[in-house]
Amino acid sequence: MTFATIILQNKERSAELSVKMHGEFKTHRNHILLLGSLRDMFRKNKPPKERPRESQARFSPYSPCSISSYYQIRDALPQEAARAANGSMPASVGLYDSLDDGLAVDDAELNLLFLSGVMESENCGWRLQMNATSINMDRTISKVTNYCFMMVSIAILQLVCLVHQVRQVANPGVSLLSLGQQAMLDAYLCLLHLTAGIVAESMFSALATAAFCEFVVFSMFEMRYLIACSHSRLGSSVNWYEAQADIGTIYGRFYGLLLCGIILVYELKDHYWFLTFVFYSFWIPQIVRNAVHAHRRPLKPLFIVGMSVCRLILPLYFYGCPNNFMKVPYSPRMCFGLTLYVGGQVVLLLLQYYKGSRVFVPAVFLPEQYNYFRKVKELESLREEEGGLDCVICMEPVDIKSPSKRMVTPCNHFFHQECLERWLQVKRTCPTCRSPLPPIV
Repeated sequence: MTFATIILQNKERSAELSVKMHGEFKTHRNHILLLGSLRDMFRKNKPPKERPRESQARFSPYSPCSISSYYQIRDALPQEAARAANGSMPASVGLYDSLDDGLAVDDAELNLLFLSGVMESENCGWRLQMNATSINMDRTISKVTNYCFMMVSIAILQLVCLVHQVRQVANPGVSLLSLGQQAMLDAYLCLLHLTAGIVAESMFSALATAAFCEFVVFSMFEMRYLIACSHSRLGSSVNWYEAQADIGTIYGRFYGLLLCGIILVYELKDHYWFLTFVFYSFWIPQIVRNAVHAHRRPLKPLFIVGMSVCRLILPLYFYGCPNNFMKVPYSPRMCFGLTLYVGGQVVLLLLQYYKGSRVFVPAVFLPEQYNYFRKVKELESLREEEGGLDCVICMEPVDIKSPSKRMVTPCNHFFHQECLERWLQVKRTCPTCRSPLPPIV
């Protein structure tokens, strides 16, 4: 056990510190670092300019302020090490490198030091009780490096999913809110990683790499696809000036909402669980748009599942890993609830893709729907009509006797199912006579 008496002399904003050790003191690098941290903390304290009137009689800014400190430094017990790893230990004095040369990284958590003690000043009239633990910086840097490698891998997987989706022609059925919300998540991650790298200089390289990958994802791919989907809603008759105005509107709204989101996070920082569920509701606008406007297949299943899995990895790491480097408390209920919430959105989107955009809406609330696979009775008369037997999209013959392989429009023109579905993703008119067509639900 180690006891110390610390005498702090305050004279005209100058601080002089002397430490008197009492009892047995075992020389250890961590002990010295802890004492050095306490010394630096006292040196930063400056005497107040003015004292309360009731204390002026017994305290003078020119008189010595004696601070007695009694504390114990020892190796942390297993339960204390677990509490420190989970972030539930009281506030620590500072960051200490507790790795000796030759110590394995896996055993670093067992080398934590625990400090408990009391500081008091009789002539100043205050008493401070403190509990603190050391933080293994080598172990923390290793965790941050592995975390950044994980984030770079996630960014690469997101790029693969985006490239697979962008190969499809920009669909007006894609929800701009859904894409914009996902781009905002990547923008926030870019800002957080870059800010953390600037603050922690020893980890700047790893964090800056993760920030750069997130910047590439949201600025070069997601924003471009967002603009392409917005242009597809304007139609083919849009001129250059209208297209540029649309781009300016998209960027203005995006960065405006990005700033509002930062303010919202600051105001609701104590309700982190609510913010997490709000930010991970990015598929809900797409589900609503599919049901309202009868868009059946605006997004590919690989894009839906891949992006959902990539975005779930980050919160599952922080809430599901007890030894995460940010010391976020372990919360299996949060992991289960968030996975179930995002998984439910994915299931609804896949049902809309395979079964119809309004599959979960009761038939009572649906308008009358046109059946593109209706039976045709008068085959002889249809054969005589121009364009009745050939698909004008691919210029291949259509087997009108097989209802499951062809689609017929209200104007009695036949097309292959795949050809007409792709056509209706871009235009809602008949390829043959340009008549308006009802949506495929």
